[in-house]
Amino acid sequence: NKRGRKAIQQGKRANRQANRRLPSKSSSVIAVINTPKCGTGGLTTGASQTLQCGVGQEPILGVQHKDCQDGHVIRTHNVVNGMQLLNDIRKSFKQQKQQKGHEDDQQQCLIITAVRDPQTWLPSLFLESNRNELCDRNEDKSASRQQHLSKKVMRMYKHWMNTDMHRVRWGLNYVRPQLLEEFGTNLRTEMENIERNGGYSLIPHPSTSSLHDGDNVLNGCELLFLRMEDHEKWPSILSSVLPGGFTYDKPSGRVDLCPNIKEAYKDLLEYKLPYRDRNAIIGDDSISPHILDYFNAYGYLSPNK
Repeated sequence: NKRGRKAIQQGKRANRQANRRLPSKSSSVIAVINTPKCGTGGLTTGASQTLQCGVGQEPILGVQHKDCQDGHVIRTHNVVNGMQLLNDIRKSFKQQKQQKGHEDDQQQCLIITAVRDPQTWLPSLFLESNRNELCDRNEDKSASRQQHLSKKVMRMYKHWMNTDMHRVRWGLNYVRPQLLEEFGTNLRTEMENIERNGGYSLIPHPSTSSLHDGDNVLNGCELLFLRMEDHEKWPSILSSVLPGGFTYDKPSGRVDLCPNIKEAYKDLLEYKLPYRDRNAIIGDDSISPHILDYFNAYGYLSPNK
């Protein structure tokens, strides 16, 4: 039956993922196209060190590009603009190889993205949105001051949840759903694969591309989908995908970046998002099925969570 065939196909793909490797060539492209506050900085730094990159530039709005000794690195939260630059790089490579009579040479392409538990993602997104007010100051570190600051930050967080919903929805809807759809899959399926594989899913791109009809900008690319809760495994996961290894150092945590709000941040991480607020983020599931699947994947749809 259809369900049985689908299970067999997923099983075959899971087995292939364990053995897939991205060949190490100077023409490699690593594109970190990621949801904000899901490890973008650390992944980009690691990719840049791995491919031995120079200083980055912003040739397209919201997209950082680094020309490297062993290829190219792209960093962005903007899928469309990121794909535009990726397309430019791959077209240029193809033209150069055609001019040299090396049409069979393939440019290796890996796109990296990640998912993160809303229990930690929402506080991190909130602090990023308010870092000028909360992170870039030398606050009084006395116990009384810290207690006052914790209450202030919690009030701001609750207010932010009710007034800046568009930023939360944008963060959830704009990057991940487009990438997964482009690779012919969805969050529910890939979260199952991540669980099965121990923290990642490696997805080959189908033969066509809907973002750039006729260009097949992603043809031959692979999407590495990571789970932030497994970040300690990322070095081994990334090294297994890139045979030359991958240099990954965990970036500074939020407490390191904002030491003056250490206790306040701890309170945010322990704060249980009310069920009504979760529903407000999810909205109409017919409009945002990805958001519904996201909260469901982390078990947040139950009123008892």
